[in-house]
Amino acid sequence: MNSRAKGKRAELSARDILRLHGYTARRGVQYNGCADAPDVISDFPWHIEAKHVEKLNIWAALQQAEKECGTKRPCLFFKRNRSEWYIAFRAADILKERREVQGESA
Repeated sequence: MNSRAKGKRAELSARDILRLHGYTARRGVQYNGCADAPDVISDFPWHIEAKHVEKLNIWAALQQAEKECGTKRPCLFFKRNRSEWYIAFRAADILKERREVQGESA
């Protein structure tokens, strides 16, 4: 399968997951040649890197998300064939987010 088509499907699937949970989301603009665009543009408060691969190098994918996240916190949506989606966050980021949502001070 063409890896570009598979990447596009991963981005569209991640977009659909966000929409299912009430976020507005659309595919990023990397198809226009902007490599640093998020895979999914959304009101979800994290920079999204989406991967659909059988053998994910999770460290490289997380590094890519961190490099491209700008002012947002990075996260990685990932799956392999015939599996459900997973999301990876940095521990410090998700714990800080939890405190912010609960209105606690850091």
